[in-house]
Amino acid sequence: MPKTERRHPRGPAQPVEMDPSMWEVAGDDLAPALPRLVDLASEIGCTVQFEKLECLTDGYYRHDARRIAIHGGLSVNAQVATLVHELGHALLRAEPDAKDPELERAAEELVVESVAYTVCGALGLDTAGYSIPYLATWAQAAQIETIERTAGLIDRLARRIEDAALPQKDTEAGPREEKDAQTGP
Repeated sequence: MPKTERRHPRGPAQPVEMDPSMWEVAGDDLAPALPRLVDLASEIGCTVQFEKLECLTDGYYRHDARRIAIHGGLSVNAQVATLVHELGHALLRAEPDAKDPELERAAEELVVESVAYTVCGALGLDTAGYSIPYLATWAQAAQIETIERTAGLIDRLARRIEDAALPQKDTEAGPREEKDAQTGP
């Protein structure tokens, strides 16, 4: 055997299951996060209304009215994902930083959906089937480098929403802990 070749004494590495508990958008597992996200909206001066939307959208943010509308017919998990996205728009305006770049509409959509994808992943919600095509569509109208250029902004907004959506340690069980308590180890 050449000196550069090494063999593990127990054979090749075996895959290890990481954390398979990603929830589907169609469920209601994230019900505890919804009121916390509504509270964040209220904290930054926005109202959230759940209603039947006639347009072909799951939600929207109106800055002039400081209002977020979420389609009430969506599953709870989809409402959480949509509210996180719309909170990204609201936070861009409610808590700007001097270092934030000016964003055209397409670039803003790339930023807030990147935030939503990040936050939803932290909550255990698999939104890849929606987020990736959404990002790809908006990337056609904006420079994909927008995500690299705005990484700090994306991180700041995602952390702000995650801090609101995730329960405080030692004070209450979060969505993953609640699921684990129901199903056992």
